[in-house]
Amino acid sequence: MIARLRPLALVAVVVLLAGCSGSAPSSSGVTPPSSAGSPSGSSETQTVVQSLTASLVAGTSGGFGFTQTQAQCVAEGFVKVFGVQGLVTMGVLDSSLAPATSGPIPAMDATQAAQAADVTLGCVDGKQFIQQLMANGAAPQTLVDCVVNNLGDQTVRDVLIATFQDDQTKLQAALMPVMGNCTVG
Repeated sequence: MIARLRPLALVAVVVLLAGCSGSAPSSSGVTPPSSAGSPSGSSETQTVVQSLTASLVAGTSGGFGFTQTQAQCVAEGFVKVFGVQGLVTMGVLDSSLAPATSGPIPAMDATQAAQAADVTLGCVDGKQFIQQLMANGAAPQTLVDCVVNNLGDQTVRDVLIATFQDDQTKLQAALMPVMGNCTVG
């Protein structure tokens, strides 16, 4: 799901940073579900959570690094926040309720992107997530270390929001201060 939603934008984070040599607080009020136990709700909801979880874990080979627990947490959170039909409308799920695998990558509006970022950050350590993406993108280790050491929680959240919105301008604006601290001369 996220692997389909934003692979190019997340890779752009890595490329952008490489070319330029805790969880964030939730401001949208989204409380991600606990990743413990099995998904609750209808059989349809459970099926969607399972298929989104599998999609996120499968996307791990592309460098996203979701564990089973993290993937399930994100999937449950997306279903809780957006609903099954909302995910269909957004293009995350196809009409058969399977993770969409074709068509254009849907960009989220500002509210949806903030909610998606909050769900994601409630399930993964944002700095570690970005660190793994950068490391998988063949960025020099010194650059990876510098960027991660200079990332604040709000910057991590801003990067994810811009990524979910597919907004390269916002993504660059969020990262410019960090990149300025990490340029190599």
